[in-house]
Amino acid sequence: MNAPSTGPGKSEELGNLVARPIADKHQTPGAMSTGLIDDLNDNVTNLDNPTDLNLIPSRSPLFHCPKCRKTFASRFGCGVHVRKNACSMDSYCKEKHDHQLVELDVETMAVALEWFHSQEHDRFFCKESCRPSLRIFRCSQRTKKTSRVVKHTKKIYDCSAKIIFRQATLCQCEDTTTEICRNEKPRVLIYGCLSHCHPIERKNIRLSKVTKDHALNLLQSGLRHGVIIEKYFAPINDEPDHKLVVPADLYRIEKTANLHGYDHKLSEVANVSAMLLTPSFLAFNFGEKFSKTGFPHGLQDKLVETSGSFLLCYASEPMLQRFQRHPTVVAIDGTHGTNASKFIMISINVFGPRGEGIPVFQCLVQSENQAVFSVALQVLKSKVPHACAQVKILLSDTSHSFINAWRDAINSNVLWSVCHWHLEKSWTRKFTHNDMLNDIKGLRQIGGQDQFTTELLRIQTK
Repeated sequence: MNAPSTGPGKSEELGNLVARPIADKHQTPGAMSTGLIDDLNDNVTNLDNPTDLNLIPSRSPLFHCPKCRKTFASRFGCGVHVRKNACSMDSYCKEKHDHQLVELDVETMAVALEWFHSQEHDRFFCKESCRPSLRIFRCSQRTKKTSRVVKHTKKIYDCSAKIIFRQATLCQCEDTTTEICRNEKPRVLIYGCLSHCHPIERKNIRLSKVTKDHALNLLQSGLRHGVIIEKYFAPINDEPDHKLVVPADLYRIEKTANLHGYDHKLSEVANVSAMLLTPSFLAFNFGEKFSKTGFPHGLQDKLVETSGSFLLCYASEPMLQRFQRHPTVVAIDGTHGTNASKFIMISINVFGPRGEGIPVFQCLVQSENQAVFSVALQVLKSKVPHACAQVKILLSDTSHSFINAWRDAINSNVLWSVCHWHLEKSWTRKFTHNDMLNDIKGLRQIGGQDQFTTELLRIQTK
């Protein structure tokens, strides 16, 4: 089928046929905009050449406001916008107070949210609408349109402060004298009023995202709650527009960020498996009710035999490095009742250059059983055999379980030193006479072996 021929005299006629329906769609009845037809006819430059047919507009033209550059699909809508002076900043807030107006435009909604959080506006504003193309933030103490009963003790106000993010198409034309936009670009408008119609009480201010991120970084670095509050979030009287950070806030940040290692979105088996897969957990066995099937390959290598007793061994890489730097004297003690099952946490400590105790190995057991603790010491020996061989003195309580397990698993020639606090506690339970108890306590102050033997014989013959 042959295409109809287009002669030189028919080019202008075809251009008018294309432009006329588009012009009729956007003008008032009984009037014809010759300027619009001329503008559209300029686009249909050469219809004698079939390749120029793609220059014919495929959609309705856009009209822009000469002041705010916002575009509209019709001349009527643009005219209403201009007559109402809708782009004036006075239209953002009708309240009679000192306005703190904001008017910006950014590329995307993500950039707008980044600006919102960087300015810490989330201290006073909460989200009201969260559609993809429109987001509205209003005062967090504003009355909400809800049927729910509000507590009488809660102060609420009819506050007009708000921030609006709205996606719109803005004109990018250099020439603003014409009403038709030929170069538009999608942008996100940020506008509103930041002034509140009520006093801001410090107790009602919320923590900003900037503050939460800073606190999270400090918590991830290992600092304690007291140090974080004292050093980084100390109360400052000259900043009444900032909320005070309290330990409860840090706890909620820890829980939200899953810093304690337990993800509430996963099952208990998945949480335990993820925890045991970390390199710091060296070995485990869950005891008699423990099923060995269905474990990942990485966990099967950490499974040890304990004859039906519970065992969980832990030592991070920095802990093992400290053990290698100070291996001469170790202290072992158990903390009873550490969980609901009344398990015992056994800690192995070394003494640093200033004499303070430094933990280098920990294990959770059901009881201070020599056989189970020997298995834990064998795990420690497999990680740092050279440091274990250099231990000369072992300090512990009066129980023989720790020293016997160490001599059985690592070194039979290690010297045993009993902690004087545990020794005095044992003496107090066994001796009821104060004179006898004081004489025995005095033996700790004797340095020479001969003098110690003489004083001990004197106490025994009394």
